[in-house]
Amino acid sequence: MRFSTLYRFTNGAQSFDDRIVLEQERLPPLVAGGEERSQGHLIITDVLRADDGLYACVASNKGGEALKNGHISVEFPPSFATTPLKEAWSWDNHPVNISCIAESIPNATITWRLNEREIDRDGNIQQIGNGPASTLSVSLHF
Repeated sequence: MRFSTLYRFTNGAQSFDDRIVLEQERLPPLVAGGEERSQGHLIITDVLRADDGLYACVASNKGGEALKNGHISVEFPPSFATTPLKEAWSWDNHPVNISCIAESIPNATITWRLNEREIDRDGNIQQIGNGPASTLSVSLHF
């Protein structure tokens, strides 16, 4: 869930998530007799993957509105949570493929191993793609 697309932040801790705090402060005018200015800070503690996304800072007054976007990228280690590996069976010299997708930021590099040893690529085994998606194609010829 990207909070920026669902909620308009209010000053202080957010009622839907107290990890997120909006602090706004008034600044003095740039020139004598000029208008006050304001400055805001969006503070997110204990950042989660769900906090990743595009955030918009919106300033408005009777003269109109201005918008400035900022993006938060949350790095996290590889996970196969949404694409678990499944058992694959083959018969009569039919090739078999097993695939995986590693979700991570930054993208992960995928290698395939059998009994803790990296699989040598030869005529019978071919790795297609090395991240974030990869397929191991095995063709056994008897």
